Amino acid sequence: MSNEFLDAVSRGDVGLVKRYLADGVDVNFHDYSGPWSDFDATDIAAKKGDLEMLQLLLDAGARNRTFVEWGIHSQHADVVREWLKLDDAKELINIPDGSVWSTKLMGAARGSVEIVRLLVEGGANVDDRSLDDESPLDIAVDAHNTEVINYLWPLCSQETRERAGLPNDPRNPTSEPTDS
Repeated sequence: MSNEFLDAVSRGDVGLVKRYLADGVDVNFHDYSGPWSDFDATDIAAKKGDLEMLQLLLDAGARNRTFVEWGIHSQHADVVREWLKLDDAKELINIPDGSVWSTKLMGAARGSVEIVRLLVEGGANVDDRSLDDESPLDIAVDAHNTEVINYLWPLCSQETRERAGLPNDPRNPTSEPTDS
């Protein structure tokens, strides 16, 4: 029944998901080998941007907090907003995702200034570095993402700016380096 539960989540079938939950399906079931390999219900809902389903799952006791990574990857800012409302989001916002990235770095790499802004306002450390020693500003520079660069630059330390190759304000190329 658990894979059928995940299928119902994927289809956005709220009524069927409610029935499965009422029948005792584990809301935290994680498929490790089936058709939803490496997914749980919140991952699927976040990847699809299905806020109604995501809220239903969280209200039913879903404990997975990494679903935000699918929201970021799929460019669903509303999923990130929902994640930031969770009590433990502030504790988790700068935790790496299990690879070399933290959630804000993924947002910067994907180029969504809205998601980067949400994460920064939620407490993400703009000077944090990945396991590959890259900052969100480095990622934005590598992606030639002017919008994210212009947002992050004034928030970053001078050291982070210099390491990204941007000691001067990119919005004003003739400016002198500033201390922050």
